[in-house]
Amino acid sequence: MPAPEESSVLARILLDFEVQTCAETPWALQFDPRALGLRVSQPVWLRFMLQLLLVLFALWALAALLTWVFRRAGATMRHWRERGVAHEAPSLLFGSVGDVLLFRTTMDEWLRALYERFPGERLVGFWQMRSPALLVRDPALARAVLMGDFASFPGRGVKVDESDPSVVHLINIQGPRWRCLRTRLSPFTSSGRLRAMAPTLRRLASHASRLISATAERPTDTGEVMTRYTTDVIGTCVYGLQLAALGDPASRFHALGRRVTGISVGMALRRALRLLAPRVARLFRVRQFPPQLTAFFCGAVVAELDRREREERDGPPRADFMQLLLEIRKDMRNAKVARKEGEIQDDAKSKKPKNGDIMVEDVDIPDAILAAQAFVFFLAGFDSPSSTATFCLYELAKRPDLQRKARDDIRRCVRAAREEAGGDGDGDGGGEDDLTYDALQEMTYIDMVMAETLRLYPGSGLLFRECTKKYRFPDSDVELQAGTRVFVSIFAMHHDPLYFPEPELFRPERFSPGEKGLIKPYTYMPFGAGPRSCIGERFSLLQMKMVLARILLDFEVQTCAETPRALQFDPRALGLRVSQPVWLRFVPLRPSAHCAT
Repeated sequence: MPAPEESSVLARILLDFEVQTCAETPWALQFDPRALGLRVSQPVWLRFMLQLLLVLFALWALAALLTWVFRRAGATMRHWRERGVAHEAPSLLFGSVGDVLLFRTTMDEWLRALYERFPGERLVGFWQMRSPALLVRDPALARAVLMGDFASFPGRGVKVDESDPSVVHLINIQGPRWRCLRTRLSPFTSSGRLRAMAPTLRRLASHASRLISATAERPTDTGEVMTRYTTDVIGTCVYGLQLAALGDPASRFHALGRRVTGISVGMALRRALRLLAPRVARLFRVRQFPPQLTAFFCGAVVAELDRREREERDGPPRADFMQLLLEIRKDMRNAKVARKEGEIQDDAKSKKPKNGDIMVEDVDIPDAILAAQAFVFFLAGFDSPSSTATFCLYELAKRPDLQRKARDDIRRCVRAAREEAGGDGDGDGGGEDDLTYDALQEMTYIDMVMAETLRLYPGSGLLFRECTKKYRFPDSDVELQAGTRVFVSIFAMHHDPLYFPEPELFRPERFSPGEKGLIKPYTYMPFGAGPRSCIGERFSLLQMKMVLARILLDFEVQTCAETPRALQFDPRALGLRVSQPVWLRFVPLRPSAHCAT
């Protein structure tokens, strides 16, 4: 009699399968003479066919799964239609952003195209993969998102992994820690500090002029010169280091900057996933930068903070960004000691100023987060100002009349500043010391030129915020759910003929005193707007203005055979970055331009 276990397994097999012979099945069983009992001497090959019922069940399960997937996808895809919002037709896999994820176009250009496909609409819906997102076309609604209703849009909705120091910075974080750091780091761009930095920027701008002189009258890769200049500016004004990227072709920091802001396929895919598919990025723990790279930068920052703290008694504090980080670190440490000794009460109301600012005692800011702030200043300061300066020289090279006008304005301001200081007002202002902070403040035409450059080529072509609670737009029936991302396309607004007639024309006079007041609010935002606008705006403008003034005093900038007729942007880049070098010719205006000191 067979054992119960044998009956059970036979019953299970016969219920689930139809047992059949096959080509390999032995026609007669042969027994092994070496065995004690009846044991076949070869394998018994059989074919087990699923019973029809099991096949039908599997098909039903698959159909049910597909039905659930398509219904869920359909509910998502109906999201904007049900809310009466004009929208882009999505695909099932990528939503609306397939061209961006497949590197066919940049996000800035894609949003501009979406903006232009829906003229007259205030809001346009689209999908980031399966997540509904919204593009704001109306400047009044943009103001509500960025400024007026900041409490509903306090941040960008980036889920910060504190084990990754490259992302725990002002751009991504929100809440008390963001408010504290924003308040404590804002003095970096105060007028006093910028004035103190001006001599350093002036010296580095002269170094850039000397580097250009080495290839004078031959095609020069303008972007390469500008990134070396911004590397040295960041090294000196942020880190307090003399990096000498303008004089060292093998500069390690310049190479690291190229790598961090690089546009390899891997780096581009990581950026795209974090921006457009944050859930996928979190699922696979996608980091924006390689861990060894962020470890190097953050380790260098912490080491510099330690060194300064040890040597602080030997001299006066510096006026750079690292000094601000050191002061925050010391205040954090003192607050912890005071709290331990009972000198700080736990009642938060007793220690917050009336204006609602957050003090360092209220939040925890470890060294890794302090280092992240220096890291993001390197990221923002390396690429964006250098690209803007390159675009500016490119446009002026194509318009010699505007270039002469800018140069004349620079010379006029330099002469006036020299006369005011009691010096000789003659000459063209070619000396290094002529570009003083006060002289730069009077150069209104170069301000107009930079503003027009930033209109055509904004350093950040888009802004986005995440809605944190149910929100209804002013004068609208559209209600957002918490978690919805809202985009403002700066690039599109800057090129909208409704706000800027002949938008593709480089015309600095748009920003003249007589015309600037005609620009509609919240249609020109090269540095963002509201409480989360770029904290480094004034510093960025000053460093660009200094190097542009120096170059225009020393050289006539011309196009050449290698100059691109139209700029093409690399779809792998996060912002507007040209996919080819911008070659220009720099013709010295005087012999001393070859050896500016």
